[in-house]
Amino acid sequence: MTFRPGDKRPKNAGIKKGDKQLKTRQWEGIAEYMINDGATRFGDAMKELPDEKFIGTYLSILEYFKPKLARQEVTGKDGENQVTEIVVSFKK
Repeated sequence: MTFRPGDKRPKNAGIKKGDKQLKTRQWEGIAEYMINDGATRFGDAMKELPDEKFIGTYLSILEYFKPKLARQEVTGKDGENQVTEIVVSFKK
């Protein structure tokens, strides 16, 4: 059946309320594999790595869960120290 601009869609056309699109179901399938089978396989492979390689791989994967914060330096005008003097006084 062909539609012309302005025609209404037939009743019950399209996906039903609460149904998921194909792409959503595919992404959920990938996530399920990564969480279960992929994680188990990755853990087994990590057990076989020598210490140096394990540490490098572990740290690179860790960044996906706990990203590194960018380092920042606080400087004054023309790169001078921002704080030149700190005074501490105690009151009774």
